[in-house]
Amino acid sequence: MGAVVNTLAMSTAEGVDAFRRILGADLGAQVLVSTSDLPTRVEQWVKRKPRAAATPMADATPSITYATAMQTAIARIWENVLGVSQIAAQDNFFDLGGDSLLLMDVIARLKAGYGIVLNPREIMFQTLAQLAAQCEERQAAQRRPAAAAAPAEPPAAAASVAMPASTPAPQRKGGLFGALKRKIRAG
Repeated sequence: MGAVVNTLAMSTAEGVDAFRRILGADLGAQVLVSTSDLPTRVEQWVKRKPRAAATPMADATPSITYATAMQTAIARIWENVLGVSQIAAQDNFFDLGGDSLLLMDVIARLKAGYGIVLNPREIMFQTLAQLAAQCEERQAAQRRPAAAAAPAEPPAAAASVAMPASTPAPQRKGGLFGALKRKIRAG
């Protein structure tokens, strides 16, 4: 998990204590529990100011060399989205100031630029290097021919089995519960 999340997390005992105090205080229908300075968090996440445009890295600043082209590409996307520079391979998007909305922008850029489809939950706590490796695996899987993934012809046993014309089509109505009801009715 990200370092920011770890510093703000409650222990189990703290969570139980907070829950008991909330129940005992009769505070109403909605209660907010914060493990840090709440006004500061509200300023940071609710009353957000527009981000400044990303500035290009200064020539005097030493450049970071990435292990792969995908790491370089993702680092550039993060720099543009977050407005920061000098992103290391072990950096986490959220530790650099990213949030779920900005993550959606990163996902859209990866899809548009590289054809990589990612789920936010898949990359939530990954470092840049881990995300790049996952993207490279996805690209490699997309390049494999479809014929290699599917069997050349159906198995002989499956091809030779045919349903008689008098057999009604299987009913799938109702999903799992519908199947259980039919099984109970059939006895």
